[in-house]
Amino acid sequence: MNRIKYIFISLMLLTGLMWSCEMAEIVEPEAEVGTEVVEEYPDSVYFLLSAPNPHTRVVYADEFRSEFEREDIVGCFALNADFTQADPAKYKPNARYRVAIHSNLETHEDRHFLAPLTVSDGLERDCPHYLFYYPYNEEITSLAELKVYMHEVKVEQVTRDDYEASDLLWDICEPDGEYVHVEMDHAMANVIVEVDTALIKKGDVPVLLNMPVSVPSMDLVKTSLADMVYEVADGRDNVRMWEFGKSVAGNYMFRAIIPACHTITSGSLILQLPDPEGGDRVHNYRCQKSFNIEPGRNYHFTVTEQSGLGDDNDVVIPPVVTDDETWLYDVLDPDTKQPVGLLCKEYLHFQPGRTYQDADQVTGTDYTTATETSKYISSQAWVLYKYKAEGVPDLNTGYVMQFITDVRGHGDGKTSGIWPLPHKGVTDTGGGLFTPSHGHEWVSSGGGDWSGDLTASGQDSAEGKENYMHGGTITWNGSANRIEWFTMPTEKVTNAQAATQAHIAIDADGDPFLCYNEITDDAPHKIAILSPHYLVDRRVSKNRTVEERVYPLVKIGYNQFWMSLSLRSATQIDGTPLTNYNTVGSPGVTLPADNDDLQPGYIYSNAKLGAVYGQNTTEVVDGNTYSYYDPYNQYTVEEREQHKISPLYNFMTLQGSGMLPTSAFPKATYSMPRRSDIVTMMEYLGWHSGMKIMTRGVRTREGTTGYLETEYEALRGGKYTHGGANKFGANICGFDLRAEGYFFNGGFLNVGVSGAFLLMEESTGAGDLGAYIFSLPYYLQFNNANPSGFGSDVCVKIWDTPNLGKNYATIRFFMQFAGQDDTGGLVVNSLSMGTKASAGQVERRDIYVGVDEVL
Repeated sequence: MNRIKYIFISLMLLTGLMWSCEMAEIVEPEAEVGTEVVEEYPDSVYFLLSAPNPHTRVVYADEFRSEFEREDIVGCFALNADFTQADPAKYKPNARYRVAIHSNLETHEDRHFLAPLTVSDGLERDCPHYLFYYPYNEEITSLAELKVYMHEVKVEQVTRDDYEASDLLWDICEPDGEYVHVEMDHAMANVIVEVDTALIKKGDVPVLLNMPVSVPSMDLVKTSLADMVYEVADGRDNVRMWEFGKSVAGNYMFRAIIPACHTITSGSLILQLPDPEGGDRVHNYRCQKSFNIEPGRNYHFTVTEQSGLGDDNDVVIPPVVTDDETWLYDVLDPDTKQPVGLLCKEYLHFQPGRTYQDADQVTGTDYTTATETSKYISSQAWVLYKYKAEGVPDLNTGYVMQFITDVRGHGDGKTSGIWPLPHKGVTDTGGGLFTPSHGHEWVSSGGGDWSGDLTASGQDSAEGKENYMHGGTITWNGSANRIEWFTMPTEKVTNAQAATQAHIAIDADGDPFLCYNEITDDAPHKIAILSPHYLVDRRVSKNRTVEERVYPLVKIGYNQFWMSLSLRSATQIDGTPLTNYNTVGSPGVTLPADNDDLQPGYIYSNAKLGAVYGQNTTEVVDGNTYSYYDPYNQYTVEEREQHKISPLYNFMTLQGSGMLPTSAFPKATYSMPRRSDIVTMMEYLGWHSGMKIMTRGVRTREGTTGYLETEYEALRGGKYTHGGANKFGANICGFDLRAEGYFFNGGFLNVGVSGAFLLMEESTGAGDLGAYIFSLPYYLQFNNANPSGFGSDVCVKIWDTPNLGKNYATIRFFMQFAGQDDTGGLVVNSLSMGTKASAGQVERRDIYVGVDEVL
């Protein structure tokens, strides 16, 4: 078997791309000293541990992010203005400082700071500079010894302790106002190896080959990473790596610390894997290119079963993603790994002169003003937004690389009630919303099933299938949350070209460019790298491990990036367990008799089969007989995960900020939706907005009476089993709201009929309109109707505080980027992205190197 392996580019940069590992086994250490819980920083706090990027701390919680642990000990020297050692008689040399944590009771944010281990270790606050280093070395007595510091890494780094003991961090800092911000950096380099689970047996580890392990002398009295240069010892050894979890892709992840300041040449043996079948056989890998190992950098190697990357000029089509995957990608320069754009698969709704209650004009319909001509849009498309210098996308101007599917609806004068396959023989006049390929104005007369192709439509000519809109530019009015204008492209790109030849390339200046390689004069270009961009939910689990889950994101409107799956967690972010109120052993929920005993908690919905039709039904599924759909008792945790079954949470979980995770990227914030956020989203989506956020999972029809799947199977898939008018939902925006129903005042409602999620109320207090009142939350219920307002049939306000624990629905968060100009952008006619992102946008720490197996 040809086992050619390669490095797959899997980046995470501080541009908000949180592509992280889904961890389950990293145990938080027991605290030797309790957390300092105070309203403000105590007077003793002077040194604050800061992390401007996730590479500056010591203990890695996942592939990219790391943090100090409480009670870690660091060494400190006070320095004069010329960086010499301050008077040792006044300032204790090699003073010991411990890592402590300050918790703000109002914001629930934890900040690390450094406190003297003993009273004698406390340094005066009148020095111009301070030097910190980690791990602490009790044998150091003077600053001169840190100028010729000797350091060795362990060859056995298979445990976290040995891995951490191999690291070396330092920082020279100075007072900045009231505090000193300590930003420690790595003097060593970090190697990350990702291995397909089929290529290594659980418990085995990769081995880095021929690595230096000793630095005879290095100068830690350096003020920047760029000045950290040292010689490594001649001896080489093999370093066994530490397994620290799995990547989002499911591969095993390993890491090791090695000395920097040396070169690895192309073709050098660098990695060894034991054979997954056992025995003495090993697989060796060599580098595809030469590269320098530099301090503070992360070197990534990925070994998979797939074939090589291919030529840089190969056409890369944006991946086809399903409704369960992210619709958001960071676009990276393949050489610098620098972010240059944000790619969104999003729903574009450009309906000028029409209200959100008016039926949409079909995509491609001409729209003309007195001076300009454009086209109406109701379509899903790939849209590219360039990054600004501060590391956030400019959401004011989007470049449409490719239109994907248009929205057709019963009532637009063109679409009948025929449902797409695999639905059979349905002629329900309710119709619904449908998503044919862009450019196909489907006008079936109702004489046959629609397969998604242009059949019997009366538009058989090539011209009739094309809208020639690919490559246009959209300009947003952020304050109104709408597309202000669509600028038609100058090139006529056919649907066939866009579907098979469109890709994002990088030109000679490093700018992203929308490429159609048969019509671009200066092709080929370097092909850009696409890396998934998720909302990352990091919280402590019930068994006190730090866990991360990544949720797919979809862009809806100007600056709302929504989770496209509902929250699935059994704890608050600090590990406080939520109470499960499902009845053990039988369908149903057991709540305390006294409302005062109700706690923040969750339940899984259940439904009696056939109840929505007033029938009593028993079904045999996978050899089991069911009369109820009851995922809590019928499935394991793993099976609920497999089917993406989400719990319903009560309003009491929202009485505080304990459920909402915090974004690790300071330019992006996570929020719990308020009623106004939903109004904003729905008014952007416009006509049949409820059907545009519903899952397209509808119980599959067979004729006018039967179904191709049982009710139980449909419920397990989160599908709508009954829809009133039997309208087909489009899920054109990717929100994918499933039909879990909700629990209201003691009973389940609308399981398989509607979806519902919780909202926060907004304060009505003067000057505090944006604040949350946690005692007045909403839930929002969607069914197949088109909500034209937010009355009692759609948005129900719960005023009865004692019943807050008796009402449950799913939870969705959304992300927003800071630094946006919500007054609207300028119209840009060129396909080019213009000025490239500056080098200061993000520090380039991650180096990706290909490897080939030596056969």
